[in-house]
Amino acid sequence: MQKDFDGEELIKIISEMIKIDQAWVPRSEASSLYIRPTMIGVDPTLGVAHATQSKLYVLTGPAGQYYPTGFKPVTLMADLHFIRAFPGGVGQYKMGWSVNQFHFYVHFRTEIT
Repeated sequence: MQKDFDGEELIKIISEMIKIDQAWVPRSEASSLYIRPTMIGVDPTLGVAHATQSKLYVLTGPAGQYYPTGFKPVTLMADLHFIRAFPGGVGQYKMGWSVNQFHFYVHFRTEIT
């Protein structure tokens, strides 16, 4: 992620986008607006390397019932003692990468030693 990235500004921009595109926001309780911020590396290279340039964009779209039986909510428990990622990982995010997280740790390890 870029050092000058401002998460609060992203939330404001997404809010403005939703106001502009209100016609796409479902009104039914059985549906929702899917919001998917996406950041990708756009360096003109081929290979495994830490990205120095990136592009951020947001995908949105109406989402409805996936199953013919309708919406059946489930109850989940969130506990800070049981995490789905290793310490320092990115398990709290929906990431679209594979090798880059490994490269980050190699880079980080090189920087601190």
